[in-house]
Amino acid sequence: MGSVVAIVGRSKSGKTTLIEKLIKNFKGKDYKVAVLKHTLHDFEMDHKGKDSYRFKEAGAVSTVVTNDRKIAFVSDLKEAISPDEIINKYIAEDIDLVLAEGFKNAGIPMIEVVGDNSKLPLYKTGEYNISAVVTDNEIKTELPLYKRNDIEKISMLIEEKYIKRK
Repeated sequence: MGSVVAIVGRSKSGKTTLIEKLIKNFKGKDYKVAVLKHTLHDFEMDHKGKDSYRFKEAGAVSTVVTNDRKIAFVSDLKEAISPDEIINKYIAEDIDLVLAEGFKNAGIPMIEVVGDNSKLPLYKTGEYNISAVVTDNEIKTELPLYKRNDIEKISMLIEEKYIKRK
């Protein structure tokens, strides 16, 4: 199994769009990318306009959507399991990278996306394993800071720091 990196941030921060762009970039480099998305919504099914559909259209090999009650991967399952268990059970071993959306408390490496509506970035709390911040806003941070459209630079960070290709 490849590496797991979470793209986190508050609602409407641009996480989904960033993940779509990263999928396309990594696919162009012949990486196999899967997506694991945690949602607080009642549930998100695979249909046009929903994040899982957008990830598939961007080129994700597989997308698993979960909330506190169940997960969906082609069909719905009514069980609550951890991100590691989901990855081990539902994401193929030959995947190079899993981009997770959400899972702030899972202990996996994270890149935070700070949108215009974000009053307080998560990294300021010091509770999270955040390695970089992506935003178009002017913020002070000791973490590496990337502009939202610097997809190649963000991809290089992920590639150099996290991807363990076989």
